[in-house]
Amino acid sequence: MAGITSTVIYIDPRDKSIHYYATPEGQNRVVHETRNYRTRDFDPEFYSAFSNVLTEFFRKYPPSKSSATSIVLPDNAFFSDTINLPAMKARNMATSLTNTMNGMYKNRSELTIQTFQALQNKQFAQICLTGVRNVLLNDIKAACTAAHLVAQNVTFAAEATAIGLVTLNAKLKNDVFLFMDVKETFTRLVYVFKGRAVGSTMLPFGYEIISRPKPVAEDMLFDHPVAELAVLNAREKAKAKTLTVMDEGSDAAAMAEGAEGEEGSTLGSGEQTNAVNRIDTTIKVLPKKVPRRLPKFMQRPIPETSEEMANENFRVFVKWALCFLGGNERLAALGGVPTVYINMPKEFEPVVTAANAEKAENGVEFVIPDIGKQDDTVARQLEMYGGLFVTKGKSHNIF
Repeated sequence: MAGITSTVIYIDPRDKSIHYYATPEGQNRVVHETRNYRTRDFDPEFYSAFSNVLTEFFRKYPPSKSSATSIVLPDNAFFSDTINLPAMKARNMATSLTNTMNGMYKNRSELTIQTFQALQNKQFAQICLTGVRNVLLNDIKAACTAAHLVAQNVTFAAEATAIGLVTLNAKLKNDVFLFMDVKETFTRLVYVFKGRAVGSTMLPFGYEIISRPKPVAEDMLFDHPVAELAVLNAREKAKAKTLTVMDEGSDAAAMAEGAEGEEGSTLGSGEQTNAVNRIDTTIKVLPKKVPRRLPKFMQRPIPETSEEMANENFRVFVKWALCFLGGNERLAALGGVPTVYINMPKEFEPVVTAANAEKAENGVEFVIPDIGKQDDTVARQLEMYGGLFVTKGKSHNIF
């Protein structure tokens, strides 16, 4: 078997999977295999399982002597930010940036941070940064070493996605745009500045909602039962404290404060007249989620055809793209975004034309990027395809 010239290991906690993606030497194809793990993400047991999976992969696909390996981690393992600094000489700028980061991040000594200067004028400079915890980097590299593998590059999925896109379409490498990579069950939004990912987010729905036979209820696409329970319980506790009152100046106030929350506690007979109606807090059971019903004047006409239904359901993607652009002032300061590029299966591409009918109102144009005559699996796995070209990319976001 031919040796492997470039390898990507992609960790995807969404389905607890470890992906092997590689190019055999002298062959115009990729090898893609997946293994699942059952441990919690990035705990000691995970790293042991990770090493075992790597050993299995590289025993099956021996790398060539010049092989390069890149590790692609989930986006939420990293953080990104922007900093505005007054314009000054380069040496003073470096000192000011270091001091600013030390003040912003109290655990600065525990972080590895990369920066680059995106913009500068006579008044200020705008710095983009990406950071990750040292312990995560060290543990990942140690797990690779245990599998007799040297991880030359570590990055995250949004950056690898951006690299994959600009590799397939070099005309985009100097542009500023929002990229919407639509998967089957989730969508990755990446703010791309001249070939670099400087911001990203995930939506918990993908192209499978476009083909649904009924209009999607947006509030049913997000499932946050723990957060909803926390809000309900906080309200109940707040009500209880509001309704529990004490006579001003009463010594019983201090006693009641100490007894609050203790089941069956009572005050002395001479003090009971000062305590008024303590309220028991009841933990409510979260009711079954139902779609929110809008007033009739806010409802849109129900689509009559499957094409109209697909166009209507795609409006959810349009809304969140506009919200991401409108809600990130620091990213918007890097430059206006006239275009939102969308990667999705070809059968769904007609919805983009319908979305652009409201281009004047939206303020942006939705475009399917030209990525050449690539195999469909390349377009659907851009974060892994881009990982093959990490070594040829810029140093920012590559650790």
